[in-house]
Amino acid sequence: MAKLIGYIVMLLGVIVIGAKIILKNFVEKFPILSNTKMTAMVGVALLAIGFILTNPSSSSSKTPKHLPVYDKAGKKVVGYRESK
Repeated sequence: MAKLIGYIVMLLGVIVIGAKIILKNFVEKFPILSNTKMTAMVGVALLAIGFILTNPSSSSSKTPKHLPVYDKAGKKVVGYRESK
């Protein structure tokens, strides 16, 4: 779910930056977006927030929840234990 929100936020960032470049006359009607520096900062901030949301933390995503427990010979799985 966080990835979907991240992609949507990144898309909004691209739209904000692209709107200033492509739709100059339309954007000038909105006073908050008429400032070029403010528009660029908002667009880059949205891209950064979206990028952070799309990349999960490495510790939680790569650690399996259930680890196998092998017998003494190490060939047969006798059970599973839960990781921390």
